[in-house]
Amino acid sequence: MIGTQPVGTISGVVITAVSHEGISVTVDGKAARLAILTDDGRVIAAGNQVAKEVEAVALNSYRNFLKGQGFLRVHSKRSFNRDLASDADLSL
Repeated sequence: MIGTQPVGTISGVVITAVSHEGISVTVDGKAARLAILTDDGRVIAAGNQVAKEVEAVALNSYRNFLKGQGFLRVHSKRSFNRDLASDADLSL
């Protein structure tokens, strides 16, 4: 995994990361949004919120690698959304 990773594998899609702008997406040259979907197609989140979360997790993973901390996984913080979580989850 050291070195440049292959990109451009999704036809018509360009994902751009700029250090001072974050992550953005275009499809066939038009602005698009990143989204998180469940296996059954339900949209959980979309737009800048998803792009910022993806960027933060990727950066934290890379920073841990550079610090030599050896962490293999970085998770975003789990938060509860009453519409998505069951009552049992909310009582934790």
